[in-house]
Amino acid sequence: MRKITLFLAFLMILGQGVAKADKDLLLESLGTFIASDLLSSYVAIGSVSDLYAYGKYSVENTKSIINFQKQMIKNKQDAIKKLIDAGDFEGSDISFGYQVIEVYGYLDQESAYLLKYIESKEHSDADNFQYFRKKAWAGIKSLLGIQ
Repeated sequence: MRKITLFLAFLMILGQGVAKADKDLLLESLGTFIASDLLSSYVAIGSVSDLYAYGKYSVENTKSIINFQKQMIKNKQDAIKKLIDAGDFEGSDISFGYQVIEVYGYLDQESAYLLKYIESKEHSDADNFQYFRKKAWAGIKSLLGIQ
C-alpha cells in the first residue's frame, strides 16, 4: 500500500510540470495499476471470506486481513480523490476516477458485511455481503470492459 501511495504522490508532484504526452502516459499507467488492484482486492476479499467459511482462517486472522483491506481501500479512495481535486484528471478521466472510488466503496461495504457476519452470523449480513460483492464485480466489469 505504501508503494501505491508513493506512486500516487509521485504522480501528483510530477503532474504539475509534466508534458501532456508524459502526463497521458502516467495516467494510462495509473489506470493499469488501478485495474490490477481492483481485481486483486476483489479476489483477496473473496478468498479470505472463503477461507473463513471453510474454517481455514480464524476469526482473528480474517478480521485482521479484512480490516487491513478496508484501510487500504480508504487510502486509495482518498488518493484518487486528491488527484481529481488537484486537477490531475481531465475529461473522461474524472468520471473514471469517481467510478473507481464508487467501486472501491462497494468493496469496502462487502468487507464491512463480512466483518458483521463474523460477529452476528445473521443471514441478512451474509446477503448484504453477497449484494455488495455482486455490485463490486459489476462495477469492475464495467470499468475494465469485461463481458
